[in-house]
Amino acid sequence: MNIIPFFPQLLFHCTIPVPENLIEYCSILAKGKKDNRSVYNGWETPNNLHKNEDFSNKFLKNYFLPKINEELSTINFPNWDLRGCWVTKLEKNGYHVSHVHANCHFAFAWYLNVTEYAGGELSIRNPNEYNTEFILKKMDSKINDEYNLYPALNIAPKKGLLVIFPAYLYHSVLPSLAENRITMSGNISIIDN
Repeated sequence: MNIIPFFPQLLFHCTIPVPENLIEYCSILAKGKKDNRSVYNGWETPNNLHKNEDFSNKFLKNYFLPKINEELSTINFPNWDLRGCWVTKLEKNGYHVSHVHANCHFAFAWYLNVTEYAGGELSIRNPNEYNTEFILKKMDSKINDEYNLYPALNIAPKKGLLVIFPAYLYHSVLPSLAENRITMSGNISIIDN
């Protein structure tokens, strides 16, 4: 029997080395204003960090944006605009509840500081899980593995890993056993020009 995947969800990932002074800068951010949109047992900066001139000049304009554009150019990714950016730190047993990112096309997570194998996986829900749950349980596991046919895709955090995914997909962060999990996240909108 032949199988043709149709209407797949695309997830993009690469590794962008994390500058050490960015980790140090996060300790300054920890002393500033906080928002807690979806995080428990941790903190988030407001989602307008990209408008902070000091942060933007030190880490976005001169490092992160050129690096991500270099990676995205290899797949001819369309022009885009950064619509939101924030830093999150999870304490031990910290997590994010399931949520989506509104008013943008893609969301991203860049792992700045993590302890590998300590939980804290990014869990992206399969938007068709309720329609296909019965067949997924009965399907040959080799097919499920080949086509990522699971209720959720769980991505283990690694320092420098950047993950970009459709913003409308429900996602969460599973509890982290580490005390030092720091992530920079943001929202991307495709621009027409």
